[in-house]
Amino acid sequence: MPHARSLALGAPGIVYVSTRRDKRVYAVVDRNRDHKADQVYTIAQNLDVPNGLAYRDGSLYVGQIRGSGGSTRSIVTWPIRPGRS
Repeated sequence: MPHARSLALGAPGIVYVSTRRDKRVYAVVDRNRDHKADQVYTIAQNLDVPNGLAYRDGSLYVGQIRGSGGSTRSIVTWPIRPGRS
């Protein structure tokens, strides 16, 4: 994953990756557990500089930096449904 910034382990076989350059969050899925990505999904895009990830209790949390000089910080969350990235 080019320009990866933050990683978070999700459900078995899923790693979430944020990128600051293209302002996206991806789910990298390894279905057969061979340590190679089988599929990559875009989970979020057009974010305000995603700078941190956490996965807990079925939700993905993304920290963002907004404003000039990073003056504003926020956290957004997405519920992740079983069977979906």
